[in-house]
Amino acid sequence: MKRISWIVLLVVMFSLALTACSSSEPEEATIPAEPTALATETAALAEVPPAPEEETAVPEPQVEDQAAAEPEAEMENENEVALADLQLSSLDELTSYRYTMVMEMVATDNVGTEITQTMQMELAVSSDPPATSMIMTAEGTEGVDDMGEMEFIQIEDISYINMGAMGCMVLPADDNSAMSTEELAAGFSPESITEDLEEITLVGEETIDGITVLHYTYDETSLTAEEAADIKSLDGHIYIAKDGGFMVRSIIDVIGDSKFMDGFANENFQPDTATTHIEMNLTDVNAAVEILPPAACAGQELPEAVDWPMLEDASEVTSFAGILSYTTEVSGSDAIDFYNDAMTELGYTLDESSSFVSEGNGLLTYVNSDDESITVTISEDVDSGLSTVTILSEAGM
Repeated sequence: MKRISWIVLLVVMFSLALTACSSSEPEEATIPAEPTALATETAALAEVPPAPEEETAVPEPQVEDQAAAEPEAEMENENEVALADLQLSSLDELTSYRYTMVMEMVATDNVGTEITQTMQMELAVSSDPPATSMIMTAEGTEGVDDMGEMEFIQIEDISYINMGAMGCMVLPADDNSAMSTEELAAGFSPESITEDLEEITLVGEETIDGITVLHYTYDETSLTAEEAADIKSLDGHIYIAKDGGFMVRSIIDVIGDSKFMDGFANENFQPDTATTHIEMNLTDVNAAVEILPPAACAGQELPEAVDWPMLEDASEVTSFAGILSYTTEVSGSDAIDFYNDAMTELGYTLDESSSFVSEGNGLLTYVNSDDESITVTISEDVDSGLSTVTILSEAGM
């Protein structure tokens, strides 16, 4: 669709050029009749040349300017692009890449103090060997910047989660769907940037790091009414690879709406003057990208698998370091009955003094003859109809 619009534009401009050339050609001159002998003699005596016939007026150049001015409006209309016409693609066809994102927000509180929050994130993906890395740092956000650098890394079948001051965990990759390349890359996709836009404007072709891109712009008028509610102004730029349809760069500058990051979503800040800058860049496309385990995880190995009874329809299973968690469509009450029976068969007894049950939710503590305890929590979500089961053994405490 975009390529067709450029061809149409070129045809219009070429036609106008031909029209301008033909309109500037002078009309064929009219040959005046030969003067009479008397007129010639009189002119000679007066030494005055015979008066020329009146020439046809040549069209003024404004005609060409007006003709050229009309397609400018058409050009602007041609550059308005509906989101449905964008040729976007995922990053699946790339063998490797890095995406970096920087977000900075500045707001002023009600006593005039300026507060700045920043977040930096890097996503790296490699297919040989299969590996994914997400590294994030934040400053100025209460409870997050104290952790320092946070790393989420998956290399083949092992996941590493380094939460800074909270330490590092090593988990089986199969049990952590949130660490998949598809999930992590979703936030860096063109769709995630354009999903709240109604239309964007094509600026033209540019080159970024050797990649030919189509540069699009948008502002607050391009947003849906819901998204634009608290935004005073917005200046957005998207750069999509012409060959491949993946996003190479995105830059967003916003004034207003101070709810992008924690700490600003309250009445103590002035949302009208808050500024936010978000920039995302794609680099190392199909280049060598090395992804290594976090240094904080050095020496750690996969924990032994936890093998506790589970309901047959268990899904979203997570198991590590003495903890087993999953969801089920079985009601909370039925799940409680299941574990009372299953743990009894394993030689455990329900410790009623440390347990409680209420309307399909329960915290159940079981103890065996060796004084080993197991805690099972069951929580039922009435809206979804799903129950979440978490089993915690002494190894995970």
